Amino acid sequence: MRRPFLLFYVLVFLDEVALLSIVPLVPAYTRAYHLSDVRAGALLSASSLAIVVASVPAGRLSDRFGARIIARAASAIAAAAMLGSAVAPTFGALLAARLAFGVGSGTIWSAGVSWLSDSADDDVRDRTLALVVTTAGVG
Repeated sequence: MRRPFLLFYVLVFLDEVALLSIVPLVPAYTRAYHLSDVRAGALLSASSLAIVVASVPAGRLSDRFGARIIARAASAIAAAAMLGSAVAPTFGALLAARLAFGVGSGTIWSAGVSWLSDSADDDVRDRTLALVVTTAGVG
């Protein structure tokens, strides 16, 4: 397996862990920020909504600038958003960080999988792409 592929699998794993890590933290955030059920639900759904919204534009950006470049930029966005989630002083900052994470995540999935598909040799492309989903499931 080529090194860039392995790094992408690690990225997908971390992306999924970060996406779902909010679930056990919601009770603590609810207490810390005095969240209503609606605000707690918004916190849980923010990343997923941003993933859906970002996916199509991410694909178009990948076509224009190259999937690898866009996937790298998305990785930086997701990493910065995870850091922002960790240090968010207010609910608004936390919600913004989760939205930014969703943009990065949706772009990673659009651009990154496209880059992976374009980079894989024809004889291993199916296996290479199948490992993305397997890695996400493990995450």
